[in-house]
Amino acid sequence: MKNRIEYVFTSGYTSQGYYSYLPALLSRIERVILLQGAPGSGRSTFIRSIGLNLAERGYRVQFWPSPLDASYIDGVYLQQLKTVVMSGDAAGSTKLDHHPGVIIHSIDLRDYYNSGELADAQVEIAGLTDQLESILDDVKSSLEVAQESQKQLAWNYERLLNPGKLQALSQQLIATILGEGEQATHYFARAITSDGMVDFFEEITRDCTRRFILQGPPGSGKSWVMRRIGEEALAQGHKVAFYHSGLDPNLLEMVVLQSLEIAVVDSDIVRVANRPGDRYINLAECWDDQDPINHAEVRETERLVSNRLYQAVQGLTRARQVEKKLSKLFTKAMRFEQVDARREELIMEILQM
Repeated sequence: MKNRIEYVFTSGYTSQGYYSYLPALLSRIERVILLQGAPGSGRSTFIRSIGLNLAERGYRVQFWPSPLDASYIDGVYLQQLKTVVMSGDAAGSTKLDHHPGVIIHSIDLRDYYNSGELADAQVEIAGLTDQLESILDDVKSSLEVAQESQKQLAWNYERLLNPGKLQALSQQLIATILGEGEQATHYFARAITSDGMVDFFEEITRDCTRRFILQGPPGSGKSWVMRRIGEEALAQGHKVAFYHSGLDPNLLEMVVLQSLEIAVVDSDIVRVANRPGDRYINLAECWDDQDPINHAEVRETERLVSNRLYQAVQGLTRARQVEKKLSKLFTKAMRFEQVDARREELIMEILQM
């Protein structure tokens, strides 16, 4: 059953705030089943149970972990059925009803509340909700500073790049990878969560027979090379998955050419264990010998980036603690036996679609 299950981040807390690739994914989805409700209403358990049940029946499932806490599941994509079951919160600002051809069905777990249990907690719920929003605003501010510092760090090395050499290297890689001559999907390569950076790189590249690992500091052109390879692969009709930076969605950290079982990976970001078939490419070979680096300034900028990322993780940890307090209030009010019964009904409904 393991090979039928995949974990990817479709959303993340970034320097641009909460960012989701759901709109791009909707092009291959026919049905979205939205679970409405508050933290503690059992949505993650509901979604996970459906995914595992369908996987046991032979279906391929793709779980979408929460970027706040990766142990919680925001959604599950049932690929053969072109159906997604997801938390309403995970949609973010995505207007699902603006996508023609997508059938939306909502299940409101608030129907299974014992309203009397919540009556005395409304003031506390409102206070915790405001506190959660304030913490996430602070996280966004920390990540904005981290991104600006990362750009400054990259500038130190971008000055050394020889565009002609980088173009030649990318063309050589394209010829090597695509010499044998579908649709693109976009995810986050990793997410900044309350547990720090979380990724599924090893799982995602498990079936790749070759991995090209690009070496070099920020600003050495790794994201540009990966984008060129991915776009060329798409033009040749290959199926490609683009994995973006959790800090800056405009940058790539990995590209997987799924139909060729090949991955192109940023070694500075992606920590993967060496294995046969790996090939390392040093992009420092595309530098010109000019403008020596101010190493003291680079180290100070790296320290600032690390500090701001640490502050963001600490903020998400506080946000998760607030969310847990909210969860306890709603969990006490839930009639979970009715939720379980509704979940079993939904599984049968999905199988009949």
